[in-house]
Amino acid sequence: MSFEPEAFGKYFLVDKIATGGMAEIFKAKSFGHGGFENLIVIKRILSHLSENEDFVDMFVDEAKVSVALQHANIVRVYDFGRVLDNYYIAMECVDGKDVRAILRKLGRRKVYMPMEFALYVAHEACKGLAYAHEKTDLRGHPYGIVHRDMSPSNVLVSYDGDVKIADFGIAKAEQNTYNTADGVLKGKFEYMSPEQARGEEVDARSDLFSVGILLYEMLTGRRLFKGESDIATLEAIKRADVKPPSKVSSRIPGHVDRLVLKALSGDREERFQSAAQLQQALRRILPQPPDELHKEMATWLRDQFRDEIVEEVRRLEEGSALATEWRDTLPEETWDGNSTATLRTDPQRTLDDGSDRRGSGMVFVAVAVVLFLLVGAAGALGGYTMLNNGPEPVAATAPGVLGIEVSPAARIIVDGTLRGEGTTLRIENVDAGEHTVRFEIPGREAYEQLVQVASEKMAVIDYSFPPVEPLSSTVPMGSGTDEELEEEEAPKITSSGTSRSSGSRRRGASAAVTRPRVDFGSTPPGATVFVDGSAVGRTPMTWTGSAGETASVRLVLDGYEPATGSVSGLRNGQRTSFDRTLKKAAASPGTVTVGIIGGGWGNVFIDGKQQTKTAPTKFELPAGPHEIRVVNPDLGLDHTEKVTVTAGGNARVNARP
Repeated sequence: MSFEPEAFGKYFLVDKIATGGMAEIFKAKSFGHGGFENLIVIKRILSHLSENEDFVDMFVDEAKVSVALQHANIVRVYDFGRVLDNYYIAMECVDGKDVRAILRKLGRRKVYMPMEFALYVAHEACKGLAYAHEKTDLRGHPYGIVHRDMSPSNVLVSYDGDVKIADFGIAKAEQNTYNTADGVLKGKFEYMSPEQARGEEVDARSDLFSVGILLYEMLTGRRLFKGESDIATLEAIKRADVKPPSKVSSRIPGHVDRLVLKALSGDREERFQSAAQLQQALRRILPQPPDELHKEMATWLRDQFRDEIVEEVRRLEEGSALATEWRDTLPEETWDGNSTATLRTDPQRTLDDGSDRRGSGMVFVAVAVVLFLLVGAAGALGGYTMLNNGPEPVAATAPGVLGIEVSPAARIIVDGTLRGEGTTLRIENVDAGEHTVRFEIPGREAYEQLVQVASEKMAVIDYSFPPVEPLSSTVPMGSGTDEELEEEEAPKITSSGTSRSSGSRRRGASAAVTRPRVDFGSTPPGATVFVDGSAVGRTPMTWTGSAGETASVRLVLDGYEPATGSVSGLRNGQRTSFDRTLKKAAASPGTVTVGIIGGGWGNVFIDGKQQTKTAPTKFELPAGPHEIRVVNPDLGLDHTEKVTVTAGGNARVNARP
């Protein structure tokens, strides 16, 4: 495919993204005074449809609906107009991929989208839908917007981790001039709700069913309702007979099953009743806060499409260069005029997929497939296949899942990185192999265990810390005399020959038994004392034992190496001491994740020393300040940043060309 850039009114079309049955999509640039430039997307109705009033009215409706929606999770519309015979919409250029393209890529590799990213995408899409569904005019009258085409091609994920809904081209709004006839189906069949498939009136809950389909397919890599024909697809949707996602992929936990099935209820009264309600349900099961997932998804997405990004940059740079050259030959007053012309250039400079792929710099770029179904014609550019409907695929290096349960709540550290705090944690996409899991509770001895994670399997750790012995049996040093410190139950023989307790006696009474005691101390003080694995108090303290007992002892204090030993041969009436000077512990390492905004790779220098691994990647470093430098001359990249790595923590460096 080749495309020759052209002037279109006040815009310069620099590359074609797609053509469908209703419109064409272009990447475009606008120029202003003082060297101002802007990269946008132009959606232009096909000229032969400009005479069709229904199509024009629907296009106008899209512009009206879209321009009213100003939200971070919705693609913004900047301009609407007409150049000669072509109506157009100018909209935000999303630098990333749509979910359709992401799933196709993963399907070819036969791997799953990480579960946390699937949940995150659905969560963010619901934020945009909640805004659109509840949008009112200045008088407070609701617009009554329903998207009606919440399909993977209309959910975009930017390389910065942002999620945006696109294409309100067939949205239902109360003020629409173009009204769909009763019984006429609009939207992609396989993402309709049951009521939409029956041609019934739809409300906001129809979009939530579509989000349920989208989430199901992101989690399982399977098409949910796609049949051998449109009729078969619609009939499957009307039945809404959905098996739990965990039956398709065993990595899906029960609470995710329940959420998906509720969203996919055939009875709209049984579904989530608003996008905000579904968003909150998703928020509760996200394994990490949305802000953290936002960053991690950005890094993951750039890594998945790094090769495509290079090619997209090349095409954009060539088209932009041609547009700039031609603009400079025109009077400035024509830059925003009502004109259209073809850029007269050397044919060898026409954008062509087979041309030289070298690029001189990395800039943000709209991705060709991101908006390719914004044309509103279902299937206009062909369908796509995710993981097929055969046996569940297993990648050659497919990761596993780590399920963790601990009681009481503890800090959960995996391979030296803090992964969470609480009683339960599920970690997806864990590399197959051996991993170290550590549980930490302040004032208690940490527990550490090796666990083997198998490919496509879940490994489970279930650990309960031993109960803390009541501290009533401990006595602070110097708190009283021997006679005042301890009371004992002494048996008394009755006339019948049976024994019974005669009550408490002071030590020193003739029948009292004086139990052995150990005075525990440490330098510095405040160490937690563990006797046979159970915490009994903090130094300095006195512990009461039993005659003949042998007990292992461990003193634990944050920032110091544990001290161990034992007490043995204890005798009644004996008092001994256990005192240790604690050594300062070396700070545990942390990690730094080095990424590149816009994709690509770079050589990494840490504190002036070049590393064997290239970015994007993660490094384990000693706690403390470090200087990170990322270099790739071909990308014009030379980024230096100072970070402070904390013990068990993860710092981030995002290098920008």
